[in-house]
Amino acid sequence: MNELTASSWQRQGSSLVWDPKLLTPLLQQQGPLSLRQILLWAQEGFPSASSVSGQTILVAGLQTCLEVLSASEVSFFLHTFIQPLVQRWQDMWPNRALVFGLSCSWNQWRTDPEEYAYLRVRQDHEIGVTHALWGGAAPEASKIMVSSDQPTGSMSNSGKPHGPHVGGLYVRRVS
Repeated sequence: MNELTASSWQRQGSSLVWDPKLLTPLLQQQGPLSLRQILLWAQEGFPSASSVSGQTILVAGLQTCLEVLSASEVSFFLHTFIQPLVQRWQDMWPNRALVFGLSCSWNQWRTDPEEYAYLRVRQDHEIGVTHALWGGAAPEASKIMVSSDQPTGSMSNSGKPHGPHVGGLYVRRVS
């Protein structure tokens, strides 16, 4: 996966973001919209203008679906409801970013040689999120890198190296 250090993920495309350093500015600009509201837009038609100012729309609620549904149900849900939502979003608002806020860490993700990413939400529950969400564009996903306030290789209070790390995944356009 490519590494993205620019802020383009905040202006277009769709992202899965979990790092507080990335989410906090979005939350300070506006409250998140619920996944339910966004799905209603997809079903009933998008409004001609978003009710949220700015180029980035933060969506809350996907994490709950990932945690409570079985792996096959999550795959079906992402492929059947969320992937078409992302496609309609990019056609309706190509210059607005759709960001799904998550509560996880990069340690819970695994990537395979084809560049698909899998999220482990429970010990026995791993979900092929990027393939189900972004389909054929999933191998083109980029890791959103979070810079550190400390020099690379320095130690944090926990005694672990605290350098740049992955704070999300981003796809510019779903085909």
